Amino acid sequence: MRITRIFRKYSRVLVLVFMSLLLVIFLIGDVIQSYERSYREPDIQIGTAFGHPVYLDQTRQAEAEFELAARLGLRPPAVGSEDVQKANLAKYLLLEEARRAGIRVSRSQIVEGLRNVQGAAEALAIIRGQTGRSLNSIYDSVAGVQAVLVLAQYQVSAALGASLPELEHLYRAQQQEARVLLSVIDARAFESQVPEPAEDELLAHFDEGKDRDHAHTDDALAHGYRIPDRVQVEYLTVDPSRIVDAVRVSEREARIYYEEHRQDYMKPAGDAPFALEPGAEPPRIQQTFEEVQKQVRDDCRAAKAVLEAQRLVNQMHDEARRPWDTAPLDANGVRQPPPPEAILSFSELQERFSSEYPVSYKKTELVTERDLRREPGFGAASATLGRDRQAVPAARLALTVEGLAAPAAADDAFPPLRLNEPGPVVFGSSSFKVGGKAAQQAYLFRVIAVAPAGPPASLDEVRDKVIRNVKQCKAFELAGQHARALAEAARQKGLKQAVAEAAELKTLLGQTPAVGAVEPATQPATAAQALEPFEPERFVRQPSFIRNIGYSPGLHDKVFALLDESATQPAADQHRVIAVPLARYMKWVVAELLEEKPIYRGDFEAQRETLEQQNLRTLLQTVWSQWFDPDNISARAGFVPATPPQAP
Repeated sequence: MRITRIFRKYSRVLVLVFMSLLLVIFLIGDVIQSYERSYREPDIQIGTAFGHPVYLDQTRQAEAEFELAARLGLRPPAVGSEDVQKANLAKYLLLEEARRAGIRVSRSQIVEGLRNVQGAAEALAIIRGQTGRSLNSIYDSVAGVQAVLVLAQYQVSAALGASLPELEHLYRAQQQEARVLLSVIDARAFESQVPEPAEDELLAHFDEGKDRDHAHTDDALAHGYRIPDRVQVEYLTVDPSRIVDAVRVSEREARIYYEEHRQDYMKPAGDAPFALEPGAEPPRIQQTFEEVQKQVRDDCRAAKAVLEAQRLVNQMHDEARRPWDTAPLDANGVRQPPPPEAILSFSELQERFSSEYPVSYKKTELVTERDLRREPGFGAASATLGRDRQAVPAARLALTVEGLAAPAAADDAFPPLRLNEPGPVVFGSSSFKVGGKAAQQAYLFRVIAVAPAGPPASLDEVRDKVIRNVKQCKAFELAGQHARALAEAARQKGLKQAVAEAAELKTLLGQTPAVGAVEPATQPATAAQALEPFEPERFVRQPSFIRNIGYSPGLHDKVFALLDESATQPAADQHRVIAVPLARYMKWVVAELLEEKPIYRGDFEAQRETLEQQNLRTLLQTVWSQWFDPDNISARAGFVPATPPQAP
């Protein structure tokens, strides 16, 4: 009663006191927030676009919105660039470009679109749970990304269109058909007839191609002998499958594992009391720990083996990195390599850490990046690096090393390694499984030797290859002589008659297996049989795959060029025949044009609308990629990079 009387007597005073306290709390909170903002890391201006500043955080937010749309299955436009910051900038500029163009996509349109995406509802629930964002906030972010696509469709479609001559050309390419006879001369059949090349021939061939890659065309062979960048790598790893039997699991660990993976230990509830709908699963109930104790222990042991293996690799990594991380800095603040005697041997690390679990050690030869990607286990591993969490393949990291030309994608996310410097721990899929899924296996690696790209030191280094290639070139030339002679005879007699009378050529071809012979029912089994003329089911201007020949645009182009020439300058009493080299396939084709099938205006008009749509799709594939090219996006937005501050 006394307290009640006090409240009644001093009610006004108490109200004023409470109001004052609320005001103080409000002001203090505002001051704290202002204080936090003032000490927050300042945003970085990276340039200007559309006449306004562009900040780094804006580009990161744009990347997050594109990623959000991708997680919901809406397929945002792909902005291709190995430079993550450049790609993020392009995404921000795209969003801003659509906003400034007044393109708006409503929330209702996004909702309707998500209804048609399988799994979108589940993804939306997960995103809301992870981010705490409202539905409207998510819809608005996705709408901004969709507006980018709408603007691109407007702009690109308006800029594209085919004229009548272009459509006629497209129709002719797809529909103009010719009847041809084709005879294939397999150049490999002549290799056994080529004498051993002289030393001066080998040297001339080697000098011509020693500093280039292969550059074959349809018309000629151009071998290259340039050796790409190579590295020698050594690595350590712990295979979970080799240590699982040595891993011990306590009952407490097993029970914790069971509680965390209860969904993995369910069993059917028995016969369903009612008929299930088609495709429906019968009800399942939870199994107790006691029922599945052995399985839980095995699963827990497997999961623990993976963690133990990774722990051991991490410990070796820390030990190997210590001399490098504690080495002194030079005058420019760059950390120097440790002295050779301080660098730990991987063999020593293997011996030291194998006392707990077996550690595997492997050293490669000097290998290219392509070869390193084929290295079992390690070749498929990668590390997640940088602020943007890029997955960088181990083979690419190994080639990002001092002493080689720095790759275009080398940046602060993974600066070049030094010789003998341990790289980041990389992870690859293991054959060992946990819960039915392949487990990750960790690797510690370093590059111990490099060989920069360049020509071989001498002819002797690649002598066997050069001998083989010189003989191959001569065999192709010899096949060409026979092809031209056969073509000349076919112009007078027709291809079938010319082949029938080519007894010497058939003898030379003999029983050599045909290039690419796989199925005797569809491909000749010998080079002599490949010589027999055959008529493709359909031969049009637009290139297509032809049995026993392959895909060769040059063949189609030259046969129809022959058709165009004969239409203006018909040769009296001569068959229309041409010899076509296909050096990539080590073949020559002798083709006789038998008949051209006419195309009609009425057929063209009937398909004109379809051709227009098809032409638009084809152009879109090209222009679309150009529209979303980061450099083109920056040019459209007038982006000007910020000038870095000068050092005092």
